[in-house]
Amino acid sequence: MHCFCTVVTFSHLPYARALAVSLWSSGNDSPLIVLIADAVPDDIPPDVDSLRFLPLAAVHNGIPPLMPFYFDAFEFSNALKPFLVRHLLAGEFERVIYLDADILPTAPFTPIWDELGSSALLLTVHHLQPPPLDLGFAKEVGIVDMGVFNGGFAAWQRGEASSKILDWMCERFPIYGFCDRAADMFVDQKLLPLVQLYFPDHVRISRNPRLNVAWWNIHERAVTPLADGTSWASGGEPLVFFHLSGFRSDHPKEVNTHLSATANADLLEKNPWLASVLEIYRDGLAHHQSEPISQPYRYREYRGITLCPEMRRLLFKTGRLDRSSVAFRRVQVRRILKIAKRKIVDLLR
Repeated sequence: MHCFCTVVTFSHLPYARALAVSLWSSGNDSPLIVLIADAVPDDIPPDVDSLRFLPLAAVHNGIPPLMPFYFDAFEFSNALKPFLVRHLLAGEFERVIYLDADILPTAPFTPIWDELGSSALLLTVHHLQPPPLDLGFAKEVGIVDMGVFNGGFAAWQRGEASSKILDWMCERFPIYGFCDRAADMFVDQKLLPLVQLYFPDHVRISRNPRLNVAWWNIHERAVTPLADGTSWASGGEPLVFFHLSGFRSDHPKEVNTHLSATANADLLEKNPWLASVLEIYRDGLAHHQSEPISQPYRYREYRGITLCPEMRRLLFKTGRLDRSSVAFRRVQVRRILKIAKRKIVDLLR
């Protein structure tokens, strides 16, 4: 059997529900398995048709007990990917495709299942060819810094090789999975190039221009809208999925809220068809965002201590948070000074 899977927190359940709808409406009938990173069994929503939900306890094997606390929600969700895939491949599924929840499927995934072939793992690159040097929103040095492979998609196949790769990931991601650019870490993406180096005979790299079309590679994909108004082509074939990383429904006319206004405007000016993609994705999200979120993020505190980034890193390094320790007090002082500095800068603007 085949399945799709994703990892979200409760706050991002609407994204997972929208992903399920767009998968099925674009001709994909395999189930979507959603791991809710901050859910316990009593919190789990009921399954709906082929949309199934799992609590963290379902994939707990090998997860360090403190990992939910020393990672923030973004880091934790990314670090859980191999744990979820390993759980699914050990069960009823022989092939699994992981997708970030901010992906918009627009066609059947048949080309992907076919391309996986007998490989253990199929990955996609951020760029297929050198970008123009004057491309303002996606520079080669930035791609290298964040990882040449995109972590939002991976196709897996059960076997000895995939088990070895997943075991390696499940050992490393809990250690290196921080989003800390100053320390040369960017969740799972900085480690993915090593997979190709360590397991070269079992990893396939897709160069299919119809996969993982996103703001960072849109300049090279030659996308054209089809007559139905809800699908697109690249290279004369149906485009399989967009990756709408950084899109927020409260900024519906911005491709990526992390990019500058100039970069967003430039993307839409050079790719006018992109506006309809954003509209379709926004409408799909809106249907599910009206549903109330059942709880705030479960791992925002540890033993009564609010977990700011500095406290999370201290917990990772020492395995504890002791209010009386020198290290704890230093973190408190640095945190206070950082907040004070930010307030002074705001006042001077």
